Amino acid sequence: MGRTVSAYDDADRRAAPRWSLNDLPWPIACRITPGHDVLIVNISAVGMLVESEAPLFPRRHVTLHLARSSQSLSLQGTIVRAYLATLDVTRGPTFRAGIAFAQLFEPLRDLLRSALH
Repeated sequence: MGRTVSAYDDADRRAAPRWSLNDLPWPIACRITPGHDVLIVNISAVGMLVESEAPLFPRRHVTLHLARSSQSLSLQGTIVRAYLATLDVTRGPTFRAGIAFAQLFEPLRDLLRSALH
């Protein structure tokens, strides 16, 4: 029997390799305009998946402010999908959003390729 592929099968939709924060050689903090701190779930040269306490909405154009040590960088992107990830009685809701970068983020791909190989 063949394997059934779900519409949500991430392995079939990926345009570039993704790295979790644990895979990165250095920590990255992220803030999304208009002012939400978000946790990076994974990141690639074409986009990232973030987690937030505030809902984020598809088709919204955003600016991502990434910070690492004393360096910072801003990227433009568009939220391509968003959903309620968890609902905790004490912490409240947690939302996730997939963000596609407006331009290929070549420095990340090159840095990670050299750091991880």
